[in-house]
Amino acid sequence: YIKGNDVIVASTGGNSKVIQTATKSTVYCTSYITCNRKNYLVIGSSAGLQIWDIDGNDLKCFLSLSSLLDKNEDPEEHYIQCITGCGNNYIGAGCTNGSVFVIEVPMDTENINVAHTLKVNNHKNKNTPPNIVAITGSDNYLICANEAGDIAGFDCYSAFQNTCNIYVSGSLRIKDMSYVDELVTSLITRGDTIVASYNTGHIRIFRISLQELSIVISAHYRSISALALNPTASIFASVSEDQYVRVWEFPEFNNRSSADADLIHFEKLDNKLCTGVCFFNYNSVQNDKIGITSYVKMK
Repeated sequence: YIKGNDVIVASTGGNSKVIQTATKSTVYCTSYITCNRKNYLVIGSSAGLQIWDIDGNDLKCFLSLSSLLDKNEDPEEHYIQCITGCGNNYIGAGCTNGSVFVIEVPMDTENINVAHTLKVNNHKNKNTPPNIVAITGSDNYLICANEAGDIAGFDCYSAFQNTCNIYVSGSLRIKDMSYVDELVTSLITRGDTIVASYNTGHIRIFRISLQELSIVISAHYRSISALALNPTASIFASVSEDQYVRVWEFPEFNNRSSADADLIHFEKLDNKLCTGVCFFNYNSVQNDKIGITSYVKMK
């Protein structure tokens, strides 16, 4: 987890250690990512991308932001904002310059390299790529969203060719009676399906092959903070600033009887602003569990 500008690895035994991040850098994201059946600790920051072994003892690769950006871009103005795993051996890193860097992690970690630099279309201004604000991946696709509300899909097995581009027009009314664009806050994907959450409290579900919106859910009263997909069951969870966690059926569009996203459970966490969610214990004979992170509201 991130505490200030430190990344801390905590064990179930109660021990913890601080990972040495780049000097004078700000850490924005960290995650465990599996490549070639090996787990890595990946850190995105204002300095670039660090790839460590699972325990944070051995730095496998450091890709500086200056080496990732174009020569005419100032590293002082950008940072890695979101990361994910995709395909069998790739890491996707979304940057505030509007690029997604695809990092190939071969079995020989000495040869980690930048395989592709992808751009997400901006429906408003093709010459100005907005920040990449959300990213997710599966065995087949890398999905990302930018600050303008555009969602793009790239095929991991076709040299990351752009296979879909989606934009849903919408706006959010704020206190001074003005309007701001809807922003994607989180993404998950499985098969031919993309689930996107928004700062308006909506969840929208898209089909990649048809590039169309299939389901809209008024899921929460306030901005949705995070989504989580159960790895072994057809359910997903959403959490929001409205203090609710909700669990939904994941739609299976190839089966008409399960092509909906019905609400199957919800719970309010009083005085807690929910910020993150994940499923765990899903390989156990016991029931699945959901872990939630939150801020505690001060009275």
